Amino acid sequence: MLAQAHWPGVELLLCKEDIRQRTLWAIDEPRHTVIVHLGGSMRELDTEIDGVGATHMPPSPGDI
Repeated sequence: MLAQAHWPGVELLLCKEDIRQRTLWAIDEPRHTVIVHLGGSMRELDTEIDGVGATHMPPSPGDI
């Protein structure tokens, strides 16, 4: 984690992760999460939301 901030009803965490190797994120929180891809190439992006899995085109830098 690079930085953290709090406002009434809002929490912001700024994190950085090296995704050159296979990476698994498990976000199981009762809150919204926004992930912004800032750079580098990805071969594959698989997601599962509410038990439904999907494969998407890998994000381009700047995609949210």
